[in-house]
Amino acid sequence: SASCTDVFYPCLHLDGSATVRYFTSKTFPSVVEREPATFDDPYSGDWLLKKAMAGPELHELPLPEDAKIVLGFGNNDGSGTYRLSIKVANMFNTSVKIVGKMEAYDKIEVGPAMATRMMPPPDLEPVERFVEEGLETLYKMIVSGDGSLILTGPAAEMICERYEKSFDPVTSCA
Repeated sequence: SASCTDVFYPCLHLDGSATVRYFTSKTFPSVVEREPATFDDPYSGDWLLKKAMAGPELHELPLPEDAKIVLGFGNNDGSGTYRLSIKVANMFNTSVKIVGKMEAYDKIEVGPAMATRMMPPPDLEPVERFVEEGLETLYKMIVSGDGSLILTGPAAEMICERYEKSFDPVTSCA
């Protein structure tokens, strides 16, 4: 993180000739509005896990109140395959390939998942186990009419909402 005494030098790379003007503000903005990211398909981007259903009877798995479990779908490479990362305590990485349709859902194949191997804190351990055991069993997904992402398997279901990381505006240099 920067301190008030840090000096920053802007860098600019140009090919050819150009006229460059550089201005800096003397004050910090009091509000920072970020435009949400846009994607060419319904799945790419970040999703926040809002509800987890586990077991053959799909009972709700309680999520820790302050936990931010984010699923990141990397842009579809054109073949219907996404890179998927899920951050619980450990980071899970896999691929998700759309292989057909199943009613209104996209039928998917989830590749083998790789994960970092840290011991999760006790409150995240059940969610970590849920992702570890259920991720590769997911076989269909959809973005529903209300904008939720639903991933479903025989003993696991994840219901997510769009996630935009927020940043507090800089109000002082302290």
